[in-house]
This record gives sequence, C-alpha cells and structure tokens, in this order.
Amino acid sequence: MVLGMTQGIAELGPDVIQQFDQGIGVSICYATNHGHAPVPGPWMTDEFNNLIKQDNKMARSINHMLITSCEGAPPEVYLQDLGIWDARWGGWIGKSLNCPLFSFIYHEYLYAHSGFFTSSVNDADLRASVARAFVYGYILNFTLREKGLIAYDWNKVWDPLTIPDQNVILDWAKRVTHFRTGVGRDYLVFGKMLRPWNVANVETQVGYGKEPFVESATWQAQDGNIGVVLANYTDVKTSPRVELEGHGKKNVVIHVDDKSHSLEVSLPYVVDIELPPRSLGLIEVEK
Repeated sequence: MVLGMTQGIAELGPDVIQQFDQGIGVSICYATNHGHAPVPGPWMTDEFNNLIKQDNKMARSINHMLITSCEGAPPEVYLQDLGIWDARWGGWIGKSLNCPLFSFIYHEYLYAHSGFFTSSVNDADLRASVARAFVYGYILNFTLREKGLIAYDWNKVWDPLTIPDQNVILDWAKRVTHFRTGVGRDYLVFGKMLRPWNVANVETQVGYGKEPFVESATWQAQDGNIGVVLANYTDVKTSPRVELEGHGKKNVVIHVDDKSHSLEVSLPYVVDIELPPRSLGLIEVEK
C-alpha cells in the first residue's frame, strides 16, 4: 500500500513526499499470518528498514531528485533515509526558553520544514510561527487554500473572511527567507545550534506557554563564529538586551535587516539592539 501510494504521488511531480506521519518507525503487530512472529521483536526493525529503503527507491525511480519526509523528529537510525522532516514546535514553556532538542543535536545532518502548528489564529500569531521557524533554522511552510491564498492554519475553517493580510505575510516570509539564506546562512543553514545565550528585555504573551515577542536562538558557524539571531514579528519597535558570553576582545558585527555595523568589545558584554517592527537581527561574535 505504501509503495503504491508513493508511486502515485511521485508521478504527480512533487519535490518532496511526506509519506510517514505521526512518528516514523515500526508498529507492533500480533497477527499470526503476516510472515513474522506474532510478538514484538527484531523483525520490526528489519521490516521497517526494508520498507523505507524500498520507498526511497520507488520515489527516485520516477524522479531521482525527489526526497522523502516524515512528520515529527525521526529516530537517529533513519537519518540517512530522509531528506527533510516536518517539525512541530511551539515556543516558550514556563519562564525559560526551550530549544527544539532534535535540531540542537541533528541540524547539521537533517533539515526541517516548519511554519506553524494549530496556533495561528490571527496575523501576529502567524508571523510568530514564521519567526519561530526562522530562528530554529527551519525552511518555512504555509497552508494554501483556494487560488493559492495563504491560510492561518490547516485546522481552521475555510471562512472567506478569515485569511491573513496576504501582502504582509508574503513580505514577512520573503524577508525571513532572504535573511536566512543570506546574512544568516552560515548559522541557520550550515551551522550548529548552541545552548541559548540570555536575551532579556523582551515581553511575553500567552501562546505555547509564555511566548516572547522577539524569537531568538544561538548558533555557531563552521568557522567558529557565534551568532544570536532574533526576529521581532510584532508591529512595534523592541530593544532586546543580548548577553554575549566568552572572554577577551572580540569583533562583533550587528545586522538589522539589510544594515550592519561592527564594534570591538571585551567579553562578556551586553548589547542592546533596536529592532523595528517586523524586523530581523543577527549579532555575530567573531572567533
């Protein structure tokens, strides 16, 4: 059944097939007529490994560039069999920032795509979802409804009056993608997520727990430079205070949208960065 579905989907010409949902892996089966022992055992791993490899082979027999995806973080043993995964992530829980652990460990090996998950009920929440995806290095995704209009979320009623401002969300998505693949590329695409440096002077709202008005995360590039990325998705100017860790004199480059300036500081150091409404920031601490 799975291989037949993959073949039919691949023939439609997509770039990605997300066949394995609700957690990738095996299921216990107690059937006595399926050609395996009617109890959990090593046969489960063997059978699923065989299935996922056949699935990739089927997809790429039709389009050799086609990649497969799964919903939720895949077990480590299947990293080599996937091209991307579907991240389902909220924001803050309680009073402390919780980084998405899978990306913290495996971002260099497997990218994720994300944008929102059952939380986008208005324009600000939708922009917040994009901001979360941005700071955690994810490729953006959206739900499209009739005529290609961006919707708030896949689980919302398709009321013709309840769609986000298309110009605003398209502008936000374009600028986030431009920043991610431009100034932030060495961190958000090719970097490694670090334990978050402290970002203070940011108000919170009730979302997935206490959610900040400025999303942030800390990354390290392959050359050793460290970057704190920030996304102000609100309609007001904010001034987060970022605590830079380390010791000794360092060159620091501060990017806000398309503007940059540098300064020499002695670490540890505190940077107050002004972020205009709907803006993106990056503080780079050079090695």
